[in-house]
Amino acid sequence: MLLSHRKKFIYLKTIKTAGTSVEIFFEPYCLPENSAHDEAHAVTETVSDAGIVGSRMELWKKEHKFYSHMRAAEVRDAVGEAVFNAYFKFCIIRNPFDKAVSFFWWTQFKKPATWDDLNKVPFPAVKAAFGKFMETARLPADRDIYSIDGAPVVDAFIRFENLNADLQEVCGRSASKGHRMKLALTRVACA
Repeated sequence: MLLSHRKKFIYLKTIKTAGTSVEIFFEPYCLPENSAHDEAHAVTETVSDAGIVGSRMELWKKEHKFYSHMRAAEVRDAVGEAVFNAYFKFCIIRNPFDKAVSFFWWTQFKKPATWDDLNKVPFPAVKAAFGKFMETARLPADRDIYSIDGAPVVDAFIRFENLNADLQEVCGRSASKGHRMKLALTRVACA
């Protein structure tokens, strides 16, 4: 989760949607100007006059007030209703099937032996493994991340399938025009 006082935006990070890459992209606006920004995949919570960078990955700790995949209601309660309502809020959404495939590969990547096996077998075997996975998988749900009491609270959705165009639109709407950084590649690409 990100909050920029300078650009007056809140980014609500959804699950398996290029969320970390987009988070890294907007992170400089949430840090003091001219501060170091190393595009790290795992970061600890940073709260400053410039804004908030929530902790992510293995640096997430229960004692952190701000963290990845925080629910919108928690963000609102933590930053205050006035700031939450006044700032431009956005998140990423993704086609449910693509998200399920991404989640499947992410869970396999967490088990290196299985990952190696699946990368060496013919596609029908991978397809069968995916089918078996889908029978019992608890797929990540994002509704509470971008909604409060069942109603969406974001001003814009970036669609994963239209990432570049939607990202440009959000840059314009969040007063981040002229942003020249590239999206960080934070995930393993499956060839």
